[in-house]
Amino acid sequence: MRKIIVLSFLSFLCIIFFSGCSLFEKEVEPSIILNKNNYEIVVGDSVEIDIDVEGIDEYVLQYSIEDENLISIQNNNITGIKVGQTKVVVRINGYSDTRSSFTVVVLENSEKVKELPIGVILPLTDYSSELGYKVKNGIDLAVNEINETNPIEIDGFIYKIKVIEYYDDKFNPSNSVLGYESLAKQGVKVIVGPFSGSITSSISMLVSNYNIPVIAYDSNNHLYEGIFSLANNINDQTTLLANSSLISRDNKIYIMYNTDYDVCVKAQELFVNISQNNGYSTFSRNYSSSTNDFRSFWNNIIVNNYDCVFVNDFCENAAKIIKSGEEAGYNGIFIGTSMINSFEYYEDISFDTLSRCYFTADYYENLLNENIYNFYHSYFDLYNLFPDYLSAYGYEAIYMIKQAAQNNNVISSEGFLDSFNNNVFNNYSLGLDDYEFNNYKLNRIPYLLSFNEDGTIKKVN
Repeated sequence: MRKIIVLSFLSFLCIIFFSGCSLFEKEVEPSIILNKNNYEIVVGDSVEIDIDVEGIDEYVLQYSIEDENLISIQNNNITGIKVGQTKVVVRINGYSDTRSSFTVVVLENSEKVKELPIGVILPLTDYSSELGYKVKNGIDLAVNEINETNPIEIDGFIYKIKVIEYYDDKFNPSNSVLGYESLAKQGVKVIVGPFSGSITSSISMLVSNYNIPVIAYDSNNHLYEGIFSLANNINDQTTLLANSSLISRDNKIYIMYNTDYDVCVKAQELFVNISQNNGYSTFSRNYSSSTNDFRSFWNNIIVNNYDCVFVNDFCENAAKIIKSGEEAGYNGIFIGTSMINSFEYYEDISFDTLSRCYFTADYYENLLNENIYNFYHSYFDLYNLFPDYLSAYGYEAIYMIKQAAQNNNVISSEGFLDSFNNNVFNNYSLGLDDYEFNNYKLNRIPYLLSFNEDGTIKKVN
C-alpha cells in the first residue's frame, strides 16, 4: 500500500514538473525593444536599425514595410529610395505586438534640390478678388502636385516651384506695374497674371526691359512681346458667336454689356460690326458692375420680340441676367463669351433655360480626358468647389512653366521666353487639344458649348 502511495506521489510530482516546464516555455515570448521609433534619412543614404531582442536566443527578424516604394531593408539596414513616410512592423519568428513598429521618413537630398522662383499678380482684396482667388486656387493645386509627385528634373537636379509672392494689384494697372517691378527685383523667372487687357498693357514695357515673361489671361491678346495669354482672343470668341448658325439673318439681337471691363466693350463693338455686315438687327444697352436689378431690361426685350440676347459680362452678373430673363418669361436664346462660364452660379436656373444658353469657352469639362478629369476631381477634393475657366488658367500656367523648363533644360527668364514661343504644350486643364504660341498669339480655337437637359455640358462646334 505504501509503495502505491509513494509511486502515486512521485507521478504527481513529475506531472507538476513537466507541466510547469511546458507552462514556463509558453510564458517566455520574445521581447522586441526598439531603441528608435523614428528614422530620418535622405534619398540614397542608409542607416542601421537599432533593435534589441530579449527572451530568446535564436530568432529570425522579419520586416513588413507599409510602402515598399519608399525604402528597402537588407541585412537590417534601411536605404531611402523615394521621398515620403512609411511604417515598418518588426516580427521575430512571426511574432509581433503593438509596440513593435517604427516610422521611416525619407527626406530630399538637399544638395540636389533647387528652387524655381515665380511670382503672381492677381486682385485679392478688391471687387474682383473672387476672380483672383479662383486663379490662386488653380496655381496652388498645380504647384503642390508638381513639387510632391512629379518635380522638374534637369541635369540631375530637382527644381521645386516656389511662389515668391502673390502680389495684390487690386485690379489696378498702376499696382500691377509696381507688382511686376517688385517681383523682378526678387529674382523671379516667370510671372503668372494679371488677367485683364488694360492691366496687361500697363506692364508691357516692363516685360521688354526686364525680359521676365508673363503668362497672362488677356482676352484682348494685345500680342506684346514676352506676354503669353492662355485666354482665347476675344475677337475670335466674338466672331465665333456672331457667325454661328445660332443666328439667322432675320434675328433681332439685344446686346447687354458691362462698361467696367474693356474686354466687354471691345466684344460689343466687334459684335455690332459683324452683325451689320451679316444683316442682323441689333440694339445695345450698357450698365456697370454695381447694377443689381436687370428686370427693366426685359420689358423692352420681350415687347420688341428680340430672338437672342448677348450677355456680355463676367460670372455672377451674367448669371443674374440670365436668371432675371427666366423670371421675366423670356424664351429666346442667350449667347456669351467665356467670361460667363462659371457654372457654380447657375444652380438656380432651370435646365430648360440653360439648354438655350450658348457660350464660347477656353475650359471644357470633358471628363473623358484624363488631364481634365484629374484636375476637376483634385480641385473639388481640395477646395470642395467646382473649378471654372479661371481656376483652369492658374493650373494650366504652372504646368506650362514645368513643360517649358524641361523642354529647354534651362531655368532662366531667357530660357522660358524661348521655350514658351517654340514648343507645343500638352493641355492639362483648359481643353482637349495641344497648343502653341505663334509670335505670342495662342493658336487654340475656342469651344462653343451649351447645356444638356440634365445640366451637363455639351460641345456644339
